[in-house]
Amino acid sequence: MSFSGSCEDRLAVRELYGIYSDAAMRQDRDLYLSCWADDGVRISRDAEIQGKSAIGERWDAI
Repeated sequence: MSFSGSCEDRLAVRELYGIYSDAAMRQDRDLYLSCWADDGVRISRDAEIQGKSAIGERWDAI
């Protein structure tokens, strides 16, 4: 799959993905939440969660 955009944008997305993955694997809640905007939306097979605080609540429930 090819991606478009500047090298800088593509690198920023790749770095964010790395941080997200590392945080999830280490179960680092604060680092995980740092990957989300305050109005971010997390969509999964069983829920759509809106807002960083709600995403944090979902993390705690899991």
